[in-house]
Amino acid sequence: MGKRDSKEKLRTPELTPTPAYPARLQIYDAGTLRTWVVGFWKACAVFQFSITLIFVVPLIWKHQPDPTMRLFQPPTVTLLGTIPTLLLSYLTAPYVARISIHLPASARVSKSTLQSFISRPPSTTTLEIATLRVFPFARTSFVQLKDLRSLPYQPSQLANFVRVEQEVMQKAKMGVWKKMWEVLKEPRWKFYVPDGKKYVPRGTEGVWEGLARYVRGVSEREAKEAVEKVGVKVGVKKKVGLSEGEMKERVARERVRRQTARKAGR
Repeated sequence: MGKRDSKEKLRTPELTPTPAYPARLQIYDAGTLRTWVVGFWKACAVFQFSITLIFVVPLIWKHQPDPTMRLFQPPTVTLLGTIPTLLLSYLTAPYVARISIHLPASARVSKSTLQSFISRPPSTTTLEIATLRVFPFARTSFVQLKDLRSLPYQPSQLANFVRVEQEVMQKAKMGVWKKMWEVLKEPRWKFYVPDGKKYVPRGTEGVWEGLARYVRGVSEREAKEAVEKVGVKVGVKKKVGLSEGEMKERVARERVRRQTARKAGR
């Protein structure tokens, strides 16, 4: 009997507990109504440009008797027709509809293990950030936590997080066609994620807040190190007469401006 029991124990597989959370967990949701409104106006702008290009411009070309005006009027109307689309694309590019996080198995066991993971998240933690394209289809960006930085607060700011990854540096080596393909894919470098519990799905309270706190902490440390380095090197604070907070904000803005200029140049 003892040998039979031991064999049965060996044959019986150990039951693993069912994870409390999925491997891909949604931690932020801007809301269906808000996303629908943004998408509706983006679609209206694209529709308006299409009507201008397909119907209005050919009619102007056909019925304009002055040859000189015929050369200038259609291109002018076409350019004016692009303004709503370009303006809305620029203003709503940082808009984030959803954020999901990729969790390891150890963090999915229970709420306590999830909170423990979020309190000290690995820098390689991957986030899926869903934004909207020019025509309002979803555009998902995969961003590691180490590549996110927070932006200094500004009134009526369009974005409060920026993406600074090393892969961007390699795009200078791309050919013209690859660069054009990158533009068509509509990459996203800036994101706007407002604070507030109403944007957090039920059961994930504190997850995005913890990640945002981590990103802000890294950004503040880098800004402080930059302030100290600049201050020691040239004595900027004494010459300019700025407070530490103002100096920190100026250095952070300068760092983001240089990164944006590098990306635009490539």
